[in-house]
Amino acid sequence: MAKFEESQYERDRMLAQQQNVPDADGFVTVVRRGRHTKNTDGAVSVKVLSAEDAREAGAKKKEVVFGNMYKFQMRERKNNQLVELRKKFEEDKDRIARMRQARQFRPY
Repeated sequence: MAKFEESQYERDRMLAQQQNVPDADGFVTVVRRGRHTKNTDGAVSVKVLSAEDAREAGAKKKEVVFGNMYKFQMRERKNNQLVELRKKFEEDKDRIARMRQARQFRPY
């Protein structure tokens, strides 16, 4: 029984140590322990970033683009792609016709 209590005490102690430690991404895992208990150890720390660190942190954020959220947007995008393909086809057809006129067209 003493071994079990000792292992329980060790497990609780490890969980308490890991409670307010940020992970690799800088997030702190918050665990609800009970109705009236506190999840913090009472220590508050403020970190001052240099201008370079602030720029790096801002550069890491990706800009979210919602371009194809609605059905009409997908339909417009598909129609625009078809128009582009048709335009390229016509340009290629004209280029081949010019090459045939110049007798430089050798498909094989």
